[in-house]
Amino acid sequence: MPKSVFLFLAVTLILLQLFSLSIDSLRTSIDLSSLVAILTLGVAHGSIDHILFGMKNNKTNKTHFIIIYLAVLAANFVLWYILSEIALFLFLAFSAYHFGQSQFIELNIKQKVLSKALYFSWGASILAGLIYFNSNEVNKLFYDPVSNSNVFESIINNIELYFTLFGIAALLISIYLLINKSISIQTFGLELLQYLIIISAFYLFPIVLGFSLYFIILHSFRVLLQEYDFLKKSYRIKNAFQFMKLLFPFTLISVIGLGLILSSVYFFDLKISLPYLLIALTSAVTIPHALVMEVFYYKK
Repeated sequence: MPKSVFLFLAVTLILLQLFSLSIDSLRTSIDLSSLVAILTLGVAHGSIDHILFGMKNNKTNKTHFIIIYLAVLAANFVLWYILSEIALFLFLAFSAYHFGQSQFIELNIKQKVLSKALYFSWGASILAGLIYFNSNEVNKLFYDPVSNSNVFESIINNIELYFTLFGIAALLISIYLLINKSISIQTFGLELLQYLIIISAFYLFPIVLGFSLYFIILHSFRVLLQEYDFLKKSYRIKNAFQFMKLLFPFTLISVIGLGLILSSVYFFDLKISLPYLLIALTSAVTIPHALVMEVFYYKK
């Protein structure tokens, strides 16, 4: 069993024991720790996109890349205030594909169409499961009393169907790959186990904690290891300390930028829902990051 899966199981069991104590201050501390983890490891795994893209495309000017990256980020952020439902769809679609891609890329599946279908269906099922088992919480978080609407409303109304269809699609593709010996029985069993424990965490915990467990331990940490391995083999770095030095600048800039945005909302008393603002900011960063990782994995 991979260390990340073992760690996920161990942390889940520990948190279950802590939650059984029903201490509000303890649960608040756990939620805050989850947010800190997302702002550190979560942000860090996308903080060297400019380096990865530059190493894969030597002709690309770093300044041009950063300008284009920020332009895509800003355009997506603005889209949330013009066509929020389309922005949400793009965010979920890119996130689903990226989550599945990072999960299965190391299997080196030769059938490209099937591999991409597996990436998307697996990731979409994970996100659908997160929303399905926390639909009441999602409704409360993203309800806008002014317009009496919820940007997630159309998705929540059909979330059980999406969860079922995407889950079945991912399972059928995996079975087909197993029958054609594109993956081994051990790999199939391990991936099924990971899927089940992720979904179980979404069922057992509130949405922030359940997502944080998956996002930090089974996604961000996995991607960071992939990036570290690539940079080390490319002789860009020699050890973990040099890797952390590469991660630090843009991780710090991102955290400071987020802090300034949230402070401005509070200082100017802007009538913006905090969960809505956070998902818009997350979406703005996710899409350019997913595009960079597509290039990184394709040429890797």
